[in-house]
Amino acid sequence: MNFNLISALIFCCFFASIKSQHQKQQPKVAIIGAGVAEDGWLQLGAQYIDGNKNPLFDIAKNLGVVDYTVEDYEHLDISEIRYGNCPIQESDIEAFKDFIAPLNDNYRYVAENDEKKSYDETIKRMYDKDYANFLKLSLRTMTEWDVLDGNDVSYSTTKTGYTAILSYLSSKIPTSKFHLNYRIANINFSGEETKLTLANGTVINEEFNYVIVTTALGHLKKFARKMFIPQLPDRLLKAIDKIGMGTSEKIFLEYSDTTWMDTFLTPLPVPGCQGQNEVGEIEMEFNTFQKVSWTPNVIMAWIAGHGPEKVDKISDKELSKILTKLFQNIYLNTSIPEPLAIIRSKWTQNDLFGGSYSYVSYEQAQSRIRHSDLSIPVIKDGKIRIQFAGEATHHQMFQTAVGALLSGRRESDRIIYNI
Repeated sequence: MNFNLISALIFCCFFASIKSQHQKQQPKVAIIGAGVAEDGWLQLGAQYIDGNKNPLFDIAKNLGVVDYTVEDYEHLDISEIRYGNCPIQESDIEAFKDFIAPLNDNYRYVAENDEKKSYDETIKRMYDKDYANFLKLSLRTMTEWDVLDGNDVSYSTTKTGYTAILSYLSSKIPTSKFHLNYRIANINFSGEETKLTLANGTVINEEFNYVIVTTALGHLKKFARKMFIPQLPDRLLKAIDKIGMGTSEKIFLEYSDTTWMDTFLTPLPVPGCQGQNEVGEIEMEFNTFQKVSWTPNVIMAWIAGHGPEKVDKISDKELSKILTKLFQNIYLNTSIPEPLAIIRSKWTQNDLFGGSYSYVSYEQAQSRIRHSDLSIPVIKDGKIRIQFAGEATHHQMFQTAVGALLSGRRESDRIIYNI
């Protein structure tokens, strides 16, 4: 089966040059890192919209690409939990669900009612007191992140979801203004106007009054100190260093037949079962599988935390064997075949990304740095020269496509007000 792919957020390999139609001296604007994906269906990047009181949801609704709602714990509520011949009791599973149900509300209460703890505690340390290990995520996340005025659910998009959204947004700009597959290596704002240099050393002929950088935070972490002339202010470099960058990753598995597979699956491999003394470090990272509704012969897997970094390092062949063995064990079915194809994007190994989205890290909270600190523009000789947009710059809806869109509008408005 041939698929067109969509990565809903494409960074660092694109710039758009835009001129105002209402100025005698037309300011020239370069938007670096924003992108337009080709038409596609399997969404390797964004798939969901957080909340329903934001312009992205409005666009999606008008385009008819809002599919269904997704609750926070829905993957546990509707999944079949499979564990092969391990001696697991349903009562144990229900006890675990009862244990985790109040945790989010409890952590939020602490975060909102104890300012010191919200900066000093990580989710891991709070969870350790309750039970076990967790990510290096600051409790401050609970007070910073907000779904604006919308309901606290996510909306999945249809098979044309972000393809349709991006096509709609890009249709407002002449195609001649888009320059795809150009990697910007240097942004020189030492003169009156800003010069852009490509990775191959070519200097773009046109110079710009304003530059909006929407590259992924992971890319900035690696290249910010050599990407700009003069160097960015220390306040921005510190924010880039301290704000957390993590990864949530989807992996698609194609089969000729998936009748053996549950529509939603949570695997529960247990040490000591199926002849294994311990669970492999790769298979333990996979906690959710689901059939893609519009093409049920394709299974979508989710991994997060340290999982993507581990999984991105192994080949498709290795991954295929590991997952096939996992399925055979938990379903007690040795006839389950290897997938025909594996479709994935290795976010952690792509230096244009370095992960999929940001979070509030412990170091960030301790330094009293907020995501919005990245949105403060670089001013030289009294003029706005370098601006930053993208999910990692939004003060409330970081991690989301909604935040990315709102931040882009914020910086566009900043230019309009400035001129």
